[in-house]
Parts: sequence; C-alpha cells; structure tokens
Amino acid sequence: NMRVLWALGAEHEPSLLGSLGPGDVLLSEASVAELEADRLGREGDRELIDVGVGAIVGPGLLRPVIGDIFDGEAPGAATAESPAERSDAELALALERSEQLVERLRERNEDLEERIGELRYALKARRRKGPLARPASVLRRLRARLRPIYGVRLGLLWHHHPRNLKIPDRYRQESPPSDAPSISIVVPSFNQGGFIDRTLDSVLDQGYPEVELIVQDGGSSDETLTVLDAYSDRLAHVHSGPDGGQAAAINSGFRRSSGEIMAWLNSDDALLPGTLAYVARYFAEHPEVDVVYGHRVLIDTDDREIGRWVMPAHDDEILSWADYVPQETMFWRRGIWEQAGAQMTEEYRFALDWELLVRFRDAGARIVRLPRFLGAFRIHEEQKSSAQVETVGHGEMERLRRRIHGRRVWGRETQRAIRPYLRRHMILDKLWRLGLIRH
Repeated sequence: NMRVLWALGAEHEPSLLGSLGPGDVLLSEASVAELEADRLGREGDRELIDVGVGAIVGPGLLRPVIGDIFDGEAPGAATAESPAERSDAELALALERSEQLVERLRERNEDLEERIGELRYALKARRRKGPLARPASVLRRLRARLRPIYGVRLGLLWHHHPRNLKIPDRYRQESPPSDAPSISIVVPSFNQGGFIDRTLDSVLDQGYPEVELIVQDGGSSDETLTVLDAYSDRLAHVHSGPDGGQAAAINSGFRRSSGEIMAWLNSDDALLPGTLAYVARYFAEHPEVDVVYGHRVLIDTDDREIGRWVMPAHDDEILSWADYVPQETMFWRRGIWEQAGAQMTEEYRFALDWELLVRFRDAGARIVRLPRFLGAFRIHEEQKSSAQVETVGHGEMERLRRRIHGRRVWGRETQRAIRPYLRRHMILDKLWRLGLIRH
C-alpha cells in the first residue's frame, strides 16, 4: 500500500508533491537529501514518510536505506531531461530501483514493529514497578475479577476457577454422513511433549472413518518424539526436524495432505468429542459453505474447564478489525484453500490464522459459525498466544490492519468498530449461562 513517486526531471516535482498521500515516498532527481522539512513544510505533514506502525521515518532516516540500494549514491543525477528523453533501459532501471526500495522499507518496517512491541512490553513492566504500582495492581485485579461476571468474556483466557469439563452425551453420539468426506488435520509441534498425546487422542478417539492426521515437529528436545513413536502406526505422516516456524510446519504438512476438508490443531489444544462427524455432516448438507468454526472451551494443563467463548454469528466485516475466531475449531474445504493461495503466510508468527481468514474472505468464501462447542484451547505458561501478544502479536495485528485498510488504524477506531460485535457476544453469552439457549 506504499507508492514510490519518482520525479524524472525537476519540472515534475511540484505536481508530484501535490499528489503525495500517507505512506508515499517521493524520490527527486537531485537526491533524497533534498527532501528537507522546510521544502515540504507548505504541504502540511507530508514531508514525514509513515512506513510503519507507530514509526514516522523522515528523509534523513531514509537515506541509509537508499544508500544500501544504490551503493551509497543518490538515485539519479540532477538533470532536466524529460521522460521522453530517457531510454527504456533507464526507465526500467528506475522502476527496478523503486521496487527494491519498497521491499527494503517493508523489511525495515517489520523490524521496527517488533521492536515497538518489545518497548511497549518493557514500558508496561516499568509502570508496574513505579510508586503507583500497588494501587494500580489492586485496580487491575478488581477489574479482572469483575469482567468475567459483568463484562465481555470474549478475549479473556480465564473466566472462573478450574472445574471438571462436562460434555453433553449428544456430542459423543454424533455420527458422520454415509459418504464421509476425508479430513486432513496437521499438528505443528515443538516441545509440547506434556500435551501432544492428549491432542492426538482427541482426534483419533473420535473414530472418524476418513481422518488423515499429520504431525510436523520442529525438532523437539523433550519427550515429544517418544510420544510420537507410540502413535506412529495411527498417523498418516510424522516428520521431526528444524523448520521455519509454525506457518512453515503447517505448509509442509498440508503439502502432504489429500483430504477434502482441512484443519490444523496446535499440539497443546484438543477437539471435543463428535466434532469431526458434526463438521463433516454440516459440510455434506451445506455445499455452499466453505469455512466453519464454533464455540471454544478454555482448559488448563489438567484438562479442567476455566471458561468458554460463546461466539456471535459470523460477521465478515469484523475480520477487517479483529480476529476472535477460535482457531482450533476452524475447518475449511480444500477448494477455498487453493483459491486463497494454498499456503500459510510464513512471515506471520502470531496472527497467521487471522491473515488466512482474511484471504479466505477476500477469495469469496462463505464462512459460518456453527452452534456448537468444537474445540478446547489450553492455557499454560509457555503458550504462544500468552507469551507473544505483547511483543510480536501487536506488531503483526497492526501490520495486518494496515494492509486491509491501506492506512494506519488507531486503537480507538478499532474499538468502535468491534463494539457492536462484542455486544452481540454479551447477549448470547448471558442467554447461554442462564440456560435459555444450549450448544
């Protein structure tokens, strides 16, 4: 969403200055150094080039990037030649260098976003140690205790003290359709030996006739490989070795898969009984639907329930602002996977499921929230969602919003946009807790 405007001749610069927008970069023939603040001051704030979330980079900071690309020289000489007097080779070189600059700026932007996330986390930690730390801590604990009772529970990872997980008998009685579609599930894993056996059992114990279970392990050093050996005859494929992260592992697994329906399940999460049969039957009865997901149960390390997310009906628009879709409950058809690019975007480490959903939506997918609890999301100290949300997570989410909207999106704007969705959640959640609806 960034434009690089290259002035081929000084006579073209005034018109390009008038067309600069947020995120645009103007390269003059003389040099980038000439883009001084006093020269562009008459154009408002557009002399500052916004290339990242929370990062305002001016011409002075842009020069090192230009120097890397052009071997220390500014892009072009100070001439008054018109575009017509330039050769095709020179114009092609200008275009190539512009593309190189955009790519370099994107890389610099990603580094800045990750650093900003780390600084935010450090700042929050420092505030908690200041003179007002104790009263602020008491207030946070009070708000945390009241929110699961009176506020929005969606997004919270702890609602109540652990209690035994109760599953309705009708969940276990679910039967697949007569012509059961094949389902491929990829389990990316790294050092989750304490949980992966329960994850695999949650899939295999459902007794679904056409399930293809693939495990992609990143070279675990704990007991994971010992556990996987015990399941080797029940798994379609197992691979263990260094990889490029979770998204790369999922891509590797899906390249080996062949199922009509696809999903991935993290190695510390679980499916609830009857989920595969229920999902398969819904897909068989609704051929127009491409993607489904359901409600979420929150569990602790001992498989005890600590909360539930009751999801409102699906809203495509909410995906432009936030992602509340429980990933472990999501299934999709292979056809929409191929239409959306047939791969996870490996540059994302935290928001990779949200980014995939956005591509599904943009590819024309019909997405449905099913009226049933389909999966269990495990909360523990080493969990990625908890550990990375303050650092990598915020940067990736802000970068994805920028890509969707073509501009920077501020936090208050996001809060206003998601407020109606959260109200619908609160109504459904209260009705479910009162026993007026059941799932």
